[in-house]
Amino acid sequence: MYLLHGEKRIAEIASRKVAGASQKELALQFYGENGLIAFVALVLGLSLAVLVHPFFTKMIDLPLSVSDMFTPIGIAMIFSILVILVLISGSYPSFYLSKIDLVSGLKGKHQHLSVNKFSKLVVLTQFFITVLLISAVVIIRAQINFMKEVPLGFNASNVTVVSNFSEQTARKAGTIKKELEKLPFIQSIGLSEHTMGGGCSGRGIALNSTDDMKSIKEYRVFPGFCETMQLKLKEGKFVTDSEKDKKSIVLNKAAAQMLGLHFSEGMQVIYKGEPVEVKGIVDNFYFDGYAGKTIDPLVLCREDGWAWNIYLRTFDKLTTENRKQLASVFSQFEPENVATYSQLDDIYDTKFERDQRLYRMVSAGAYLAIILCFVGMLSLTVMNVARRTKEIGIRKVIGSSEAEIVRKLLGETLLLVAIASLFAFGVSYYLMSEWLNNFALKINLHPGYFLISGMFALVIVLLSVSWQSWKAATRNPVEALRYE
Repeated sequence: MYLLHGEKRIAEIASRKVAGASQKELALQFYGENGLIAFVALVLGLSLAVLVHPFFTKMIDLPLSVSDMFTPIGIAMIFSILVILVLISGSYPSFYLSKIDLVSGLKGKHQHLSVNKFSKLVVLTQFFITVLLISAVVIIRAQINFMKEVPLGFNASNVTVVSNFSEQTARKAGTIKKELEKLPFIQSIGLSEHTMGGGCSGRGIALNSTDDMKSIKEYRVFPGFCETMQLKLKEGKFVTDSEKDKKSIVLNKAAAQMLGLHFSEGMQVIYKGEPVEVKGIVDNFYFDGYAGKTIDPLVLCREDGWAWNIYLRTFDKLTTENRKQLASVFSQFEPENVATYSQLDDIYDTKFERDQRLYRMVSAGAYLAIILCFVGMLSLTVMNVARRTKEIGIRKVIGSSEAEIVRKLLGETLLLVAIASLFAFGVSYYLMSEWLNNFALKINLHPGYFLISGMFALVIVLLSVSWQSWKAATRNPVEALRYE
């Protein structure tokens, strides 16, 4: 804005110089004006930051307080940025315009004044950042939606996890299971020491024919757990509660591949230092991660002692009455204990929270960039039209139509936007490719993602430039030729 404002004050600057004002005095005047504007903007910005603080805290899901922003270091950084901005923004009128030639300056002109390159640089920078952020938002959202569509490898719907009970209750899990099975809304029950979606133990495993012991993750589960989770059995059978299955295990597909195991009924492996039977192999499922992570080898070993987690598969969503019935069963074994009830699909949904937070932060940046880009383009268009008013009048006099003038004014901006977008596409492709490399399963980047951001940039140009260009093109050429 100081570019346009400065050009309109050339005559004033020249008059002040004639009256005896030095370049230093003019520079101090401009810096003072710019500093006042920047200070008011800072106060308004900080006020807005305080107002949107609750929304921002919720968006990034971090416990931030307003006082965190006004620490000594924070205040020092804010005022340092303010000083830097004042020095940069005030340098053009303070050092460039204050050197104007008095003769041309008194006529309101400056023969060496040329801000066209600077204006183009501003347009390029604004749209580069805007297109880069918009394409990042589009790609991050596409990746998150893609991962959410990847099957978990088991059925998490209508499964309630009962946990956070005492050791006394955990030791009675088998008895509690028998009581819970009497409830009519219960379809099946699975018990485990480990938490689905949480941590697990680690063990060593090897084929019977080799001493090559490999590290593997372990879930200790009761018979019926695999059926309740509806794991997909690829070969063999699930472990039962019969005595002969007491030392039996089930491997996931990743574990079988790691061992180079070819399944056959009754086959054994060395596990925990002794031979155990491999009852079956299940398809890979996300036992502790989500679609963005690789599924590690896992062994499901039979547990008959205690269980820290009880998984209830119900025919439908739990009602308030259902929860009361569950609480009544648990109170029989531990009246003062209050267990935690969680939905298994909610547990897995929270695994996307970090990616969702990144999406929200980049989205907020993109929205802000769009607003700033729109306002900046509007200001630059006003400046460009003001500087070219006489040129537009002459073009109309010699026969140029309104459409031709609009096309010329708009075409120059569109060319700059196209150049900025191409650079933004290249940088975005590189950055997003690096980000996607953090995921085991990822989308394929294709031109469509970048074209969407380019379309947004086009809309910004049309909204901010078209009206001012049309207004200038339809202006009476007589008024335009009187300009200056």
